Order: sequence, then C-alpha cells, then structure tokens
Amino acid sequence: MDQQVSSPNQQAINVKEHLAKLDKYDNEKLSLVIAIAAVLSAALFLAPVFEIRAGQVASISFSFAELSSIFSILKMSSSLLGDGSNAISNYLKAGTVDASILNVTLFISLVTMVVSLSPKFKNFISFLWVPGLANLLVLFLTKSSITNGITQAMGGSNSFGIGCELSLAGYIYVAVHLAIICASALIFYRNNEAKKAAFAAAVVSQQQNTTVINAAPAQTPAAQNNSAVPATDVEENAAPAVNPAANQPAADNNNAPSACPNCGAELPENAKFCGKCGTALK
Repeated sequence: MDQQVSSPNQQAINVKEHLAKLDKYDNEKLSLVIAIAAVLSAALFLAPVFEIRAGQVASISFSFAELSSIFSILKMSSSLLGDGSNAISNYLKAGTVDASILNVTLFISLVTMVVSLSPKFKNFISFLWVPGLANLLVLFLTKSSITNGITQAMGGSNSFGIGCELSLAGYIYVAVHLAIICASALIFYRNNEAKKAAFAAAVVSQQQNTTVINAAPAQTPAAQNNSAVPATDVEENAAPAVNPAANQPAADNNNAPSACPNCGAELPENAKFCGKCGTALK
C-alpha cells in the first residue's frame, strides 16, 4: 500500500496557505485583540486563579495579589525562624515564590496594554509574545511551587489528594495569554514576510537594471571613426556660411531730400543748403 509522505516544503506551503486565511484580520485588529487581552490579564491579577483542592472539592482560592501578600508573610516568617535548618522553614521555602515575581505579572500586563494601544510603540507589537510567555511561565511556576510545598508538608506522600489546581479564572488567564502570543506571533510573521518580499523585489530590480545596462548596443567602428574626426577638419570641410545681409545693398542712412522743399530745385547728394534759394536742409 503506497503511503504519501509530505515533504517539509509541502508542509511549509500548507502552513502558509492556512495563515493566508487569516489575512482578513489585519494588524490593527490583532493589536486591538492584544490590547483587550492585556486589560483582561491585568484584571485577572485580582481574580482567584489558583485553587487548593482536597480530592475533588475546591477548598481555598487565591489570586496573584493574595499570593503576593501571603508569600511575603511566609518569607518573613521563614527568616524569623532562624537559619533555615528546621523543618518548618524548609516547608515554607518549598511552597513560596518570590512576591516580586508575582507583581511583575501585573507590570507585564500593563506594559503589553500600553504597547498595543500607543502608536509610538507600533514596531514592538510583534514581540509581545515574549511577555505573554513570561506570564504563563510565572503562572505554572507558582502552581508547581505551591504543589511542591504541600507535598513536602505531607511528608512526601499526598494520600489526601491535596494539590494546587487552576480555577476557571486561571484557565481564562491562560486563554488570554495564548491570544496575546498567537496574535503577536502572527504580526511578527507578517512583518518578516513583508521584509523578505521587499528585499526580493529590490534584488530583482537591481538585476533588471544590470541587464538593461549590459544589453545597450555598442558603437560600430564607423561611428567611432566619425566621432574621432577633429573639430577643425569638420569646420574646414563644411560649406562656408552665407550671410543673407551681405548680398543686400547697404541702406542709405542719409535722409536728406533730393529736391529743395522751398523752390523745388534739384539738390546734390549730402547738400546742407539749397544752391538756388539758400534754404537750410535738415
């Protein structure tokens, strides 16, 4: 029975086809999704995202803000108990997380919201998947730390089934940050593809310009010989220029009359007075 094995190139093409279906969601819409998710992330800092359960019964719920206060008290208590050699101090250390790490989650959510809404930080939206992953890492690190503390307090065998689980708000918290990661990763992918396309277009344009320059016709030897003729020879062989005004009779600049305006006697050329009546001529 023949089995069709898809090559990595075919898989890449299929991925691009699936991503092309999301083109109707432009980067502005995705940025708005990230901003809404960041607001929800900041609000969920006060929501009970953790539940300490005994069996199938949910007993106590905690939020990041509550855990930050509790862990601060436990850390202070652990330091007051001495050098940390006793069992109680070890239990407290095993089940606590630095409160500053929990407070960082709120700061990350606020920064994500500002970056997604401000036009000044538009170039950084595609990198918001990094703080989204950081918040999820803090969430599961806190859950794991609480579970380890409970297990160690029970002597290593948790026969009562007590553990730390995510509440409904905790799953919403995960979904919100997955939305931030997916939206920002899609923007990152689009920006990267746009840069590749622009670079490829620039290379093709440069190659076309080079081809046009190389395809320009070279000058023939006759054209080169004609262009090498000195200018002096060209001027000597050229027909002399004819001045059209040279063949025309010179204009008579003497405006003196040919007959005396007073007596009508004929006047010689350039006469200033009439020889008959003595009238002055202008």
